[in-house]
Amino acid sequence: MTRNNIPLLEVDEVNITIIMDNTIDVFMPSSEIAHRIDLKLDLSRKCPPPIAEHGFSALIQVKCGEKKEQ
Repeated sequence: MTRNNIPLLEVDEVNITIIMDNTIDVFMPSSEIAHRIDLKLDLSRKCPPPIAEHGFSALIQVKCGEKKEQ
């Protein structure tokens, strides 16, 4: 197997949000190392709560200066 090196750019910030495999505990509070989404019933919410399929799901946000990508 050939290994290819991928040059990475330096960034200011990286945030990774991980959704476990179809597992959610709406009563578990955030902690110092895990910031959880507040899923309390809110009828004014215009978007549905997050849903995960089987497998690994992650949202990666990268910030470089004022530019932010997802």
